[in-house]
Amino acid sequence: MQKPESVAVIIPTLNSEKSISDLIKSIYDQDYRPIVVIVVDGGSTDGTRDVLEDLAEQLGSPNFQVKVFVEENYGTLRSPANARNIGIAKSMSKFILFFDADYELSDRALISKVVKTLDVTPCVGVKVLPKIDTWLELNCAIDDAASHGLSGINVHKYCGYRRGVFEKATFDPALGFGEDRDLHKRLALEPIVIDAYCARHFVHTFKEWYRQSLWYGRTYVRYLLKHKAEGILVVGYRIGAFISLALAAALALLSYWFSATLLGVFLGRLLYSYLKSKTRKPSRIVYLLARETLAAIWFITGMLMSAFRRGM
Repeated sequence: MQKPESVAVIIPTLNSEKSISDLIKSIYDQDYRPIVVIVVDGGSTDGTRDVLEDLAEQLGSPNFQVKVFVEENYGTLRSPANARNIGIAKSMSKFILFFDADYELSDRALISKVVKTLDVTPCVGVKVLPKIDTWLELNCAIDDAASHGLSGINVHKYCGYRRGVFEKATFDPALGFGEDRDLHKRLALEPIVIDAYCARHFVHTFKEWYRQSLWYGRTYVRYLLKHKAEGILVVGYRIGAFISLALAAALALLSYWFSATLLGVFLGRLLYSYLKSKTRKPSRIVYLLARETLAAIWFITGMLMSAFRRGM
């Protein structure tokens, strides 16, 4: 009987003490072997590395290894894309899977299913079961599902790859936003999404939402410069409604009708987003209003910070 091919599971981490253990234990519970878990830490200041050392000792065996690398030992760049590239370079496996630290593999056969599909295609996506703790997390999960266009299903689209993919190209380490989409555009890859499930958390609190939106804005400028047409569309989606509202307020004293028209555009966008949502709870309206104002402001702030830094 032919020995199964090794699978590498690459995980970028940063202050993931509370979630990394659940992810690695769920990988350990998979029905597939051999597995090498490669964690690349981006400079955690909590107990992430201590947790990883304990897990490597507790779970380690010839068929299941946990290896930890520190990003700062491989240059000055810090990004999830750079961490993934380090993981790729440190792996020897034929098949490579990527997960962030807030995932869990709820399907014990997920890796087996991915490997089987990778025999016929170079890239595989899996479906996601959202883990919901707060109303904000629920609404962020709804938005994520809508972005994939698969009948409201959340998807980890860029999950599993044949190693040969990365012999042609790797992730652009300068991108902190859209690095996986960028790779797929360069290689003309379209993953097959299979019926295998993992679970994950989304943004829990407004503090997390602020940090995420600021990070997206700060790192999005590079993606915008690289993919101008698509980048402009995404910027329009993220801040278009807020720009309409801001202009309506700014022009209120100069032109009532023009200001009212722009306000109507903002409210129309809000109503359209609400009506096409799969939930019509009052909290959805609150979320959409916050998304089109607060999150847009945070995103713009991040973009301005990045542009100013580039100018300096």
